[in-house]
Amino acid sequence: MNKYYFKTENQSPWLVEIYNKFLPYKTDGFLVEIGVGHTIKGIDRELPKDMSTFERGGSNTADLLDIGWSGIYIEPVKEYCDEAKIAHTNNLDRLQIVNLGASNEESELELFLGDSFVPNNHGDQGYSWIGRKVKTQKTSDILEKYNCPEKIDVMSIDVEGFESKVIQGINFKKHSPFIFIIEIDKIPVSTISYILPSYYSYITSDSINGVWIKK
Repeated sequence: MNKYYFKTENQSPWLVEIYNKFLPYKTDGFLVEIGVGHTIKGIDRELPKDMSTFERGGSNTADLLDIGWSGIYIEPVKEYCDEAKIAHTNNLDRLQIVNLGASNEESELELFLGDSFVPNNHGDQGYSWIGRKVKTQKTSDILEKYNCPEKIDVMSIDVEGFESKVIQGINFKKHSPFIFIIEIDKIPVSTISYILPSYYSYITSDSINGVWIKK
């Protein structure tokens, strides 16, 4: 029987074990990643002029795209969207990259360091988009606009403390992820479990990511 393998380790290498345990190997799954960030190794601030060669960085979902999955990436920083188009040049026929912020309301919010909508005191540290105002829409409104199916195999959320707003923007009658991978280093597991519908079970976590499975 085939198994999932990650070519490049991500923040939580054990996630591949979660995929193998709860999601039988498939090459036609559907994923959503919200908060994409850097997708190419060695990028410090802006994209270099010469991108003829690059090495893709680790990701919760990138290797799934490589074996045939389709999906949607939602990212408020345009530069990260441009980077993802290069990193996933071989997957763009199955991957939509959306330059918006996912939230629980339609608004316009300011970006802070960490590519977050949550204010902090870390300054800009050379990132040109710090302080930029970007549009946000309800999570499910974005997904519906880009023809996301109701059944989502994996949804990964990494938005530096804004996770609860992203989840609150999901209409679970329209979009129902089977596996949630959610960054928890800035928001407690208990808070995520409280916000998610009761039919999601908390499975495990480390200091960075937590996993919830639909019963």
